[in-house]
Amino acid sequence: MEQRIACQAAIEKVYYEHRIWPQQNEKLKPAFESMITKELLQSKVENYLKKTNALKEHWNEEITGQKLQNEIKRISMNTKNPQMLKQLWTVLNNDPRLIAECLARPLVVERRMNSLFLQDRRIHEEIRQKAENEVSACSDANSMILMKGVYNEVEYRKDNSNGKDEYKVIIEGEEIFLAEEEWDAMIMRIMNEFGGEANQADDSWDVIMQMISVGTMSGIKESERSYYIVGLLSKGNNSIKIARVGWEKVRFEEWWSEQEQSVLIEEPEYDYEINEIEQFDCIDDTWSQTAGPPMERELHTTVWTGTEMIIWGGFNSSNSKHYNTGARYNPCKSDWEAYKPTSVIYVPEPRHSHKAVWSNETSQMIAWGGYWSTVYGTAATNTGGRYCAIPESFSIECVPSELCTMPGAMETVVCTITWLSQQSGSVSLMCYNPEGRVDCYFEPEVIHFPETESVLTMYINKTIEDPLISLQIKAESGETCHYEYVTMHIPQLEKVEPYSIPVSGNVEITVTGNGFDAGSYIILRSTALPADVEVDAYDIKYASLKFNAPAVSGPMLVDVCISSRYLPCSGKEVCLKEALAYRPEVPGDLVNTPFTPQIGTIAGETPVSFYIKPEIIEQQLCEVKFDGIAVQYDEYVSEGKVVAYSQAHTPAEVTVELCTCPFKSKQQCYPIVNKYTYATFGYVGGDAESIQVVNTDDNELVDFHAFSTGIQSEIALKAQMRAAAFSLDTGAMQLPFEVAGRYAFAIVGDRLMMIHTGTSEILAEGPPMLPPYISDKSYKDIDVAMVQDKNIIVVATDEYITFPPGAPWGAIVTLQYNEVTEQITIIDTEYLPVGPGSTIKLVMQGNVAYVTAWYLDETGAIMQTMARAEINTTTGEVENMQLLAVDEEMLDLEGVFNIGASSLYETNGCTNGAFDCVYYVLPKSNNYGVVDFNSQNCACGAPAALVNMPQDIAVGKVKISETEYDWRGFIVNAPLNDPDVQNNTWTRIYDLLTGNAQQDDPLSLGGITPVACEMRKDYQKIADKVFVVNRHSLDSLNQNDISIIDLGTNQLIPPGIKEIPDGFYPYTIAIQEVLGDMNFLTAARTTVEMMLDEDFTNPQKRQVLLNKLEVIEKLIESPANSQAVIANTKAFENQVDNFLSNAQRKEELISFAEALIASIE
Repeated sequence: MEQRIACQAAIEKVYYEHRIWPQQNEKLKPAFESMITKELLQSKVENYLKKTNALKEHWNEEITGQKLQNEIKRISMNTKNPQMLKQLWTVLNNDPRLIAECLARPLVVERRMNSLFLQDRRIHEEIRQKAENEVSACSDANSMILMKGVYNEVEYRKDNSNGKDEYKVIIEGEEIFLAEEEWDAMIMRIMNEFGGEANQADDSWDVIMQMISVGTMSGIKESERSYYIVGLLSKGNNSIKIARVGWEKVRFEEWWSEQEQSVLIEEPEYDYEINEIEQFDCIDDTWSQTAGPPMERELHTTVWTGTEMIIWGGFNSSNSKHYNTGARYNPCKSDWEAYKPTSVIYVPEPRHSHKAVWSNETSQMIAWGGYWSTVYGTAATNTGGRYCAIPESFSIECVPSELCTMPGAMETVVCTITWLSQQSGSVSLMCYNPEGRVDCYFEPEVIHFPETESVLTMYINKTIEDPLISLQIKAESGETCHYEYVTMHIPQLEKVEPYSIPVSGNVEITVTGNGFDAGSYIILRSTALPADVEVDAYDIKYASLKFNAPAVSGPMLVDVCISSRYLPCSGKEVCLKEALAYRPEVPGDLVNTPFTPQIGTIAGETPVSFYIKPEIIEQQLCEVKFDGIAVQYDEYVSEGKVVAYSQAHTPAEVTVELCTCPFKSKQQCYPIVNKYTYATFGYVGGDAESIQVVNTDDNELVDFHAFSTGIQSEIALKAQMRAAAFSLDTGAMQLPFEVAGRYAFAIVGDRLMMIHTGTSEILAEGPPMLPPYISDKSYKDIDVAMVQDKNIIVVATDEYITFPPGAPWGAIVTLQYNEVTEQITIIDTEYLPVGPGSTIKLVMQGNVAYVTAWYLDETGAIMQTMARAEINTTTGEVENMQLLAVDEEMLDLEGVFNIGASSLYETNGCTNGAFDCVYYVLPKSNNYGVVDFNSQNCACGAPAALVNMPQDIAVGKVKISETEYDWRGFIVNAPLNDPDVQNNTWTRIYDLLTGNAQQDDPLSLGGITPVACEMRKDYQKIADKVFVVNRHSLDSLNQNDISIIDLGTNQLIPPGIKEIPDGFYPYTIAIQEVLGDMNFLTAARTTVEMMLDEDFTNPQKRQVLLNKLEVIEKLIESPANSQAVIANTKAFENQVDNFLSNAQRKEELISFAEALIASIE
């Protein structure tokens, strides 16, 4: 620090010595030490060190050794005072490191800090949002005055004087008078901004004026200091009034005062070099060669200004071309000024043999007369012009912060004015572009000499399409001069479309980005090309351009680069790697690719076969997408087949895409015409050894064989399916990363089987549940259910064993699927008394099993019973089994046909604020009942008389409005003692939570002998339909095999399902849980919880992910805007991408997030 302060003192002392002390001030120039204190020096040093650290912290920009070396080179090449620069280097001991750290670093840091701060949306976003809110509340331009930003108006008027001031822009208060050329250019700009596009060559000005819409506002624009909006207030043939409202951005000083930065920096290790200081020393009576840049010419004029030679005009006999260009040569420099040709703004027409004189008083070259080219040949002219060379009292040089910069909101340019006169004076500055629009400003706007320093900053709006900026410099004497500055920058590339094109080329390509100019051109580059290919661009706008892709020899990936033929960016380029793919011709029938099946389960993993030409599979195919999400697939090239595996998805019809990647990197996707349908399945069992699969979304049988319409869907079994239940959710099987309903557990014969719902494959088969001495390998009645969140399956069965002799017994059996051994094993068996021919119904509530049956007591009386058994979720054993008599009425054996049960659970409405009841039906007595296992008695839903014999009951939660729900039961009834009479009905009971259950009159079911019913429920356990299996309806095609009831309207949904084959005789049904958003969320949560610490970049990030999932869950459960769910899910994706080191887990979690977003959208 001490060394830096000492160096700063030496630098400041050199600057102080070179400051001119005005002659009018009779006092002596103060001593350096009295003006520049040590505290001030230390403050300056600490400031640039803190800003160095701020650049790295806020913008990740390091001040490297190379950047400091480049700054040393820039200083040495562009200095206007070589002697002072030599003196600076001398006081720094000609030490390259001290020059880099103490002289170059402050300049680089200040320049980059200003540039990045001004462009940082994070800092100014609150101001921009404020502006957007005010603009959105504004109806038209006339109401802009009500906005809280700074408001002003300006009126442009066309100057029709056609006099000597034809090229002058006249500013009088809020009125700006424009010459005809400026007026025409401004009308075109306003036309494009407010009214649409116009062609100056084709559209008359009257038409253009009619097209401009008064009252229109532009979008929010950005300048260096503010956000602003412009609006059109009025228009006339010769006038237009514009309104402008601006919102000032955060000031740097205000922002910087709140930053806390260290003064400790890490100096880069770099071998710095001191560049030779550019200077020109005249040697008396000697010649030195001068080179370019003026084009060769004759008959031009040359004048001497006192410091420079100016040449202008002339004629080139080799190409018969006249010139109105020129150049200025300063012998105090080593060459022609590379970027200081004479201005072309308002320049007179090309000519030769004219005359020119120099005026010392006005610092102007006046050219007049000569000969120029006309349509009739060469002719004399009586026109001329005045060219201003910077007044002798001062000179100006403007240097951008970087010679060729990236485009942004503003460009910062450092301008140095050198005062040449010994007298005091002042210079005022303003700037504008050739069209007259102000796109830049100076700070400060007035320079006083020699009291103040001569360095000022020019800010240029980098969004302008014309890079040419004209600076108007006005001396105190009133004379005005022009200085031309070309603001050039490297463009930014964002997108190239289309990406994939045929090798034959001849395709129009659109490139979007910003910073394009009329000199922009395209470079195509690839290792497969013998050389770079330059292609001319057309339709060039600031933010887009087009080019025609040429043909190439074969498939290849091509980099698309853009450069400009304008100096100083000539040779600079920006590229998008592999932005264009030349591909072989893709067969036109790819979008018609056949695939089967065209329907699959919501739980996913349904194999779908696509039939594609082998060469496409082998050379180009890279992805198969369902609803925009890539899925796994296998290739069978020789068979011309690809088998893809669907992902989990909510019920919907989705688009399938086949994506080709000729280079296995980027892709072109082709949507297949036919759609793929995700459906919630129902499994129907009957007398046949198969399962009928029902699409419960579209209320029809599922046809897996999409191209063999005569074959109905079925899953072949070795015996009859007696009952089935679907896996519940991710944790139900303790299988990681699964979703609800991916497996079905069915009682087939005397065994429990695990069936994959996507493939219909039997994955596991349990042991026999009957003792070996029982010859009948099936049961009279049996039911199966899943324990929530565990891989435990509960089975209730009758006629399990005869013990004691002559007395029937049933059992509650618990089984478990082991995901390691992939086997089903019996864990526990608990016996319960049942009567001969009992109908068993099993209901699970959490880990509690409820079983309804009937039995003979010790006196031989027939009793209704219900068993309640708790399942130990750790061991799988049956615990705390209770037998409860639920109806003491003696029943005859005859007619005890079926006992149905369904659970009802709620946290209000019954005993002790809890409602844990099971409803059952009694066929013989034509009524229903309910048991509360908290109090063993429940007042809710007391038995009531029914019209017909009840067969089964389903109870569930039904949505009746956006905010209201009701618990309802649906009882299906058969004709008493006459199964062939077609008057089967159902009865709805409702208000089950009120303690005063109600019931409707029975309604016709549309089928014969209903034997089972089940509600279709979603992940929130809310039901929308009841599916009723009718056993004998296939005797008539007019009767339903399966009747479907709409729970909202309590009406049949026509036409039902009538296509179950003859001989199947259905008698049971199980329905998948309808997949919803929460299923994907549960899958993601389970994944995060099960992962190892080493799967994370930081183990603490596990909780961050779980917290985000909790936020998403709350948004899903509340009536929130779905966009909030999507936004938070995308944020979760980004967190996963940053926090996980395990690539497989990262891919899985992102797939769940994408599935959630897709299901919401």
